[in-house]
Amino acid sequence: MDQKWNILIVHNKYQFSGGEDTVVEQDAKLLSKNGHTVTHYYRSNNELHTMNPFQKLFLPFTAFFSFRTWRDIRKLIQEKHIDIVHVHNTLPLISYSVYYAAKKNHCALVQTIHNFRLVCPNALLFRNGHVCEECLTKGLFSSVRHSCYRNSRLQTFVAAFALKLHRLLHTFHMPDAYITMTEFNKEKLSSIIPADQFFFKANYLEEEILPQPSAELMSFAPYFVYASRVETVKGIFTVLEAFKELREERLIVIGSGPEEKEAAAYLEKNHMTNVKMAGYLPHDQTVALIKHAKAAIFPSLLYEGGFPLTIIESFSVSTPVIVSNSPNISSNVKEGYNGFLFETGSSSSLLDKIKAFNSLIQDSKAEAALKENARRCYEESYTEEAVYHRMHEIYQTAIRNSKS
Repeated sequence: MDQKWNILIVHNKYQFSGGEDTVVEQDAKLLSKNGHTVTHYYRSNNELHTMNPFQKLFLPFTAFFSFRTWRDIRKLIQEKHIDIVHVHNTLPLISYSVYYAAKKNHCALVQTIHNFRLVCPNALLFRNGHVCEECLTKGLFSSVRHSCYRNSRLQTFVAAFALKLHRLLHTFHMPDAYITMTEFNKEKLSSIIPADQFFFKANYLEEEILPQPSAELMSFAPYFVYASRVETVKGIFTVLEAFKELREERLIVIGSGPEEKEAAAYLEKNHMTNVKMAGYLPHDQTVALIKHAKAAIFPSLLYEGGFPLTIIESFSVSTPVIVSNSPNISSNVKEGYNGFLFETGSSSSLLDKIKAFNSLIQDSKAEAALKENARRCYEESYTEEAVYHRMHEIYQTAIRNSKS
């Protein structure tokens, strides 16, 4: 019989909700469903808008070590008799003080890796429109020269200094297990985290009863779909440039983000009536639209912190994908088997792959095989049973490690 634990989930939510926030919620739901007692400690970046100038002045220091977090986490551990503290995002409001509170109270400590923040102040290994690994090859303070964090040298210096100091304090050796989704992530973080602390786990996707998409959006069928934040680094303009040349094809853009106005202006400027901006939609409505799409397009310019949830969602409803060939994104996509791969950032390459996809699905048997293979990929790696079994194994190991 599975051992049941009291688990504290810790996460600093983002201003624009994305895949990471979804993963946190779904993991918590999966644990509760399997009989564990789950307590949440969430903060939100929306709190920044309500801070007074004095609080904002001290934000760099609280991002390094938050006494509020220290007190809150210790209190929750004691009141809820927590066995395992599972941390996701900590910046900027929670900080790594959660590690110290967990270990002070003899809890097993687990950290899920969603990005590259431990080796890069802006967490992306990306700047000025391209992948950048200078912080890996030349040291953290390379980021200061480029103002990588929030376009501010001062804020970047504070972020880099905090990372450097936590390294000197061996803070990142404190977790009993790090969860990552790909070998690529392990490779990039291997200079910071001991190899035996890495454990691989896929993201879990809860299958749900899907609503019928709105008549307005379904009138746009047949269509491709883009479901991600609307911003350059996620590849929104790569896909729009491709569809500017594909006037006979239709695209539905699902999501919000910092460059929605720019994307809408691009459509208006180029008279692109073949693209519809649907804005933010609830998760079930998003997946329903993906289900009815010809294919889902994921054109991110980033490495991404792991295999994207949008691709898993597509596979779950038997929808093939067309994705950029960045290492994490393409890790489980096989050309012509469950999708197509194009050169990252190249709208012409994407254009060619959309044409290749359209050519292939002219054969109904080939189209059916693509859909079947997409679903098979989901069933082999991303089902509730498979992901929960792996999570339980990791927690057991973390508890053993915490006692050794």
